[in-house]
Amino acid sequence: MAEKQAYGWSPEELQYQHPHLTLGQVYSALAYYADHSDELDAAIEAELEGIDRLQHQLKQSKLRDKLRAQGLNWNLRSRPGVDRESL
Repeated sequence: MAEKQAYGWSPEELQYQHPHLTLGQVYSALAYYADHSDELDAAIEAELEGIDRLQHQLKQSKLRDKLRAQGLNWNLRSRPGVDRESL
């Protein structure tokens, strides 16, 4: 559902992007989300807040310094399809 929110994909496009799902399953997921959007959005928000806490802890971490020294920049929020502002 995050992809639908982030990209505005139609059910057919969602099914194309996830060929392991039938179009009926996509419609079922959309219907479930429509009926439970408040609780699902709250769960997503709680997960994003947990990510924020982890990132804050990581900013002060020696592991982050080591990863950066190796040229790696680690951002837990940079997951495709997750747009916190659309929640």
